[in-house]
Order: sequence, then structure tokens, then C-alpha cells
Amino acid sequence: MSKRVETRYAVLPALADRWSPRSFDPRAPEPEKLQSIFEAARLAPSAHNTQPVRFLMVRRDNHETYARLFACLSDGNRLWAHSAPVLVLACVMRKRFSQERASFVPYPHAMHDLGLAVMSMILQAQALGVHCHPLAGFDPELAQSAFAIPALFEPAVVVAIGYLGDPETLPDALRERELGPRTRRPLEELVFESAWGQASSLFSGHGHINDNETTRTAPVDRYAALARERDKQNQWHLRPEFAALTVFDRLLEAEFQHASWHRDQEVNALRRIVRFAVEQVPYYADLFRRHGLRATDVNQPEDLRRLPVLSKHDVLERRNALCARALPQGDRMARATQSSGTTGRQVQVRHSFRSASLSLVLAQRHARSYGLDPMLTRVEIKAPFDVRSGKAGAPNPGGNLVRYPHGWRQLSRYFRTGAGYGFNVSEKMERQIAWLQELQPHYAQSYPGVFEEWLFANEGRNPAPSLKSLIGVGSQLTPSLEAKLNEGFGVPVHISYGLNEIGKVAMRCAAGHYHVHTELCLVEIVDENGKTCAPGEVGHVLVTGLKNFAMPLIRYDTGDLAEAAGGECPCGRTLPFFAEIAGRYRRYAGLPEGTRERVRAIRHAIEKAPADAIGFLRRYQLHQDRENRFTLRLKTVGPTPEGFRQKMLEAWAPVANTPLAIVEMDEIATSQGGKLLDFVSDLHKDTATSPILVR
Repeated sequence: MSKRVETRYAVLPALADRWSPRSFDPRAPEPEKLQSIFEAARLAPSAHNTQPVRFLMVRRDNHETYARLFACLSDGNRLWAHSAPVLVLACVMRKRFSQERASFVPYPHAMHDLGLAVMSMILQAQALGVHCHPLAGFDPELAQSAFAIPALFEPAVVVAIGYLGDPETLPDALRERELGPRTRRPLEELVFESAWGQASSLFSGHGHINDNETTRTAPVDRYAALARERDKQNQWHLRPEFAALTVFDRLLEAEFQHASWHRDQEVNALRRIVRFAVEQVPYYADLFRRHGLRATDVNQPEDLRRLPVLSKHDVLERRNALCARALPQGDRMARATQSSGTTGRQVQVRHSFRSASLSLVLAQRHARSYGLDPMLTRVEIKAPFDVRSGKAGAPNPGGNLVRYPHGWRQLSRYFRTGAGYGFNVSEKMERQIAWLQELQPHYAQSYPGVFEEWLFANEGRNPAPSLKSLIGVGSQLTPSLEAKLNEGFGVPVHISYGLNEIGKVAMRCAAGHYHVHTELCLVEIVDENGKTCAPGEVGHVLVTGLKNFAMPLIRYDTGDLAEAAGGECPCGRTLPFFAEIAGRYRRYAGLPEGTRERVRAIRHAIEKAPADAIGFLRRYQLHQDRENRFTLRLKTVGPTPEGFRQKMLEAWAPVANTPLAIVEMDEIATSQGGKLLDFVSDLHKDTATSPILVR
């Protein structure tokens, strides 16, 4: 495991790699390595060559002396330090003998000398593949008494020494810190010039950036991007009861860690979920047995190709076998979610508390990255079961505008926020427009198709000039629709990628890339033969959940297509990413040839139509029946203009040799999950399995 910290300037690799772990391997460092470590401490600089530091070492194989020093540690340090095979008590002489005065006099540089000696130990250990963790949390008086240390010497610090161990052995809270990024204050806060508090001009332009491959430093813009995100984070104020939470800041810092750090997190989390699944989940126990695999055969993301893809059909038919018999210690059941049901039956998935909680925390990463001001007003327009009202959280009945009691839904649990409202996507469009005009919210979150309907219903104009941005969820945002929304509303449109079966999978940055939340999941993009797509290639999106132990989904076929990407993202984030969402392949899987092209032709024609040509339109949907006949359903205000009909038929003619019927309807139903679907087919089958092959 590596926690190499990003540096702006060239440093020794040992300094970039140094960190203080809490998990140690049981094996003790070899005697010759310990000898070298103490030799390094002996050679540390010391004022007047006083060398005021003394070391008392205890090894775990000497149970009596080890127990005596271990008993001096604080409760928090005893939670993890028992794994260290060697503990060293560093003591310092606070007085030195003065030849001039022929007596002991105070030695003000003693602690400085101690720090130099301990750092020399740490760097020598690092060079030998051994880790050290200095501990300030212990009882000096108890240690002095336990080992009869002379009064002239003062116990100052305990150093745990050993080889790196498995972080999964740590308690939950410590494991999160162990796997979290190393962070340091920027140099501008540490180095002043000419006057106290005045940052040195050395760093005003970031100076010479280290491009030495040995230390692999980041480009300048990563630090500028990190600084901007920190500024955004400063707008978010935790509620008093959560003031000590650091997870949100740790998530921010993680976005800009070195790519190798993310890789380590993925590997560790993948190993844990796979081992658990084989031990506790009947489906995977049987799967690994049938394929002649052991849990240890899947140690890194590349090994996932040895496993078959988990299809929607598998989850529907084997749901009980996919549920864990027991959860890891400290975890518990949270809730069940279900897919939107856009292609048939809904997939229901059980979630553990850790998985559900992390998805909630990641919602703030999205909001912060979008630059949302949490003290402004936000509305959500979703399916009734997502718009909860009252203390019991019951689904919102039709016709109600819900004001959430504490502010923004979900995020107000942890943060102080402005007003938050919700109403059902199924409400009549005139009513939605009236509420928007009344509330004048600053942010609106819904399916992208809803935003388009607002323009339809308001003659192409923005119904709420107060809006600062739109947040799209739940469905694809095509480039043409995004351009139309940008023009109609005059505000940016933010979009993320998520699955009810997994949680929040990725967020789109300003550069247009979807950055994967490696804390929650792992994403593969593969071709029809199961081979990993090269950058620029479009393939199937497979997602492996890394935190849901209640019902692990490994290589789950999302039914979506996306473009693979590589290299560095201009936004500065180092989270792995993919490019554009290309649509759903399962939506067209098994349908007659040419179906996708026909849907695209109608969608493109409507999205490109000028506002005055579609002012009558409230909703549309292309329907394919079992005879492969197509009908364009329209929900309108007043009759459909002949010019519009003609434009649709002109768009249809090049892609189809069958007629297109155009009908007006009083209402067009949403999917089971509340989504507005611009295409539905009576030929869809629930039992469709993934066409991806196993390599």
C-alpha cells in the first residue's frame, strides 16, 4: 500500500513516501534493520553534540516488558498499537552538564534534537521497507515509573515500528483514516517572507514544478483546482452535532491524490468484497466453485475478467442467493432500492448501512463540485417515492408541494442549508410551472427531460429566472438537449451517473468527464467480447460495488454504453474517469434492426426544433408495438401544427420504410421508477441476459 503525497517541488522519494500507519504485520523487523534504524538516530544532528536522546526498546516476544509499555499508551492508541512488533520509548535529557558552571543547566534545544533523531529513524526505516508511527498519546509519568527511568530523563514519545499490515484488521473509524489521503497545509500557509503572515514570493506562482519521474509530482493546475475546491468547501457548514466529522474534507482531498493511491484503494476494497462474497454469499460461493476459482484469484481489477458478467436477469432470478448470510461486524442492514424499470421488471437490491451512508456523503461531493451555495433554495422534481413528506417519510401524495423541514433533502442532515422543496414529476406541467414561478428557486434537480418540458410549457422561456443551475439525474443528457437547456435557461446543467442498485457512481466535471467514486465502486468499460475498451472506444459499463456487503454486485451489467477515456483530466482530479454516456444498449437489445436510429432521428428533430415551433408540446414518446409499428405520442396544449407533423415525417423518412403514426394523448405515463421515457417498446423482454462474453 502506498500513500505517496503529491509534492509541488522535488523531494527525496523517502519523504514523499513516508507516512505513519496504524496496521502492522505480525513479523518483526530483522535485527540488522533495527540496528541500522538506531544507527541513523545516533548520527542525527545535535546542538553542541549533546546527544540528549535515549531509547528504550521492547519487543512483543518479550511479553512482560511489552505489556508494561503498552499499558502506558492512551486508549485510542491501544486500539491499534498492539499490532506493532516493536515499541520504542524515546526519552530526552532536558538538562545538560555545563563545564563552565560544573553543574546541570537547562538545555532548551533538547526537543529539537529529539525530533531530528526520531526523523532520522523514520527515514532510515522507510529506506529499509519498515514503517514507524510516533505516538504522543501515552502517560509519561507511568512510563517513567514502570521502567525506573532516572529523573534527569523525560519520556517524550513512543515509536511503533514494523512492516506494513492489512488495514482491514483495524476498527471502522481507524480503517477510514488509514485508507484516507495524506494531507498537508500549502506552503503559502507555512512560509512567510519579510513579515509574519505574508506568504513568501517563492510560492506565488508555484515556482519550479518537480517533473522528476522518481517522485511523480502533479502538474500546477491540480493544486490550483484543489485550492478552488477547498474554497467551495468553506461555504458548507456542518451542524453542531456533526462538527467533528472529517469525512467530507477527506473526500475532497482524495479527489486530487496520485492515481496510484486510488489504485491501492480499489485493490484493497476489491479484495475485501470478493473474499466476503465467497464466504458469505451463496451465489458467489457457487460461482467461484463452478469456475474453479478461489477468492484469492481476484486480487486486482484486471482479475475481474475471470468472472462472468452479472446480468439484470441474474439479479431478478437469483436475488435471494445474492444476499449475504451475515454482515461484517459493525455493519447492519439499511434499506432496499430498486431500478427504474425502464426495460421491464424492477431490480430490487438490499443495501448495508455503510453503502447507503457513503452514497449520502457523496451527494455533498457532487453539490460542492458544482459550486452550489448551500444556503440558497433548491427544488427536487422526482417520483412520488423519492419526494418524502412528514416525519414518517411517506411518499408524497399527488397535488402536494413538500417543504422539507430542515432544508435540502439528505444534505441538511449534516449541513446547514437553505430551503428545500419537492414535488412529483407526475404533476400536471401547468402546476409545476406555477410552483416554480412562485418559489423562484436557485437550483432545480430532476430528470433532464423534465427541464425540456418546462421549456415546452413556457414557450421556450425560463419559467424561473432565479435559477442559477440545473442538476440532471436519472437519465442521459444528450449534447443536443444540453445545448437546448443551456440556451433556454441560460444556466449550466450539471449531470451525474448513478444506479439505484449501486448508488452514486460518477460525477461529471467541468471538462465533461465522469469521475468514478472509487470509495464506493469500480467501473469497467468492455466490448462485446469482454475486452477492456481503449480510450475513445464505446463499450458496456460494468460496475462492481465495493461497500455493499448486504448484497454484493460484482461486474453488474448496467445496460449502459459509455466512451472509455485515458490520460489526465484538465479539471485536475485524479479519480479514474470515462467520457460521454452513449446511451443504453439494453434499451435496444433484441429489438429489430434500425430501432436505435429511428429513436435518435425523432429525438434529434424535436431537440433541434426552435422554441416557437414546439410551444404547444408538453411531452412526447415514441412507441414501438409488437408488430414493429411506431407511434409518436404527443401531449399537447391545443392541436398539433401541421408544420410540426411534417418535420417529424421528414426526419422519419430516411431511417424507416414504414409509416409513422402521430397521435395526441391526454397523458403519457412515466416508468415504474417515475422516469419520463422518450421511447418504449412492447418488444422488450425482462429475461434478456447480457451479451458480453467472459474472457
